[in-house]
Amino acid sequence: MLPVTKVLKFGGKPNDYLSTIRESSTLKNNRKEESFMSTRQCRKCGQTKLLTTQFFNQLSTGNWRWVCKSCMAENSRKHHTKNPEMAAARRERYKARLVAADGAYLPADITRIRKELKDNCYYCDTSLRGAGEVDHKTPLSRGGTNYPENVTLACRECNKDKRDKTAEEFIEWRRKLGRPVAQRPTTSLDPRLVRPRTPR
Repeated sequence: MLPVTKVLKFGGKPNDYLSTIRESSTLKNNRKEESFMSTRQCRKCGQTKLLTTQFFNQLSTGNWRWVCKSCMAENSRKHHTKNPEMAAARRERYKARLVAADGAYLPADITRIRKELKDNCYYCDTSLRGAGEVDHKTPLSRGGTNYPENVTLACRECNKDKRDKTAEEFIEWRRKLGRPVAQRPTTSLDPRLVRPRTPR
């Protein structure tokens, strides 16, 4: 610890000096962590990138894809351009499920949900910064409804990774892969979350 006289010469306030020391220490630790991070070379573009969910998709087995997210997104764009009818059909199927599902939510419901989540992703707790995507906890494809109780906000990455999983299945999937999971209070399943199936 530096004498008070030297601390005062540094900036006049001991707290300024201690804050600078902490920031310097944090920066060094971050650099050490980055140096130990694995990397992978994308088999399509040839670029070497950090092996994280920011650049590569991780499979349910825990293995990582060999093609980066940027290249996969470009492949999807080219596929949609060459096959516009397939993309249109996918959108129409989703719209049909949306209309057929029971219930409805309003912009006020989304505002309330954002406030409850403190503007963080429901699944990973990442800050949404006023954005995010509306997600059905129980997917419409699996009988989910449009009631507010079945709707939440998720970051783009979680919403894409979730696909047709339920909220419980997706959270368990993230835990299995060692990804961060938001600590949310567990509640019993509201009967309105899943649309009653008509008897055959």
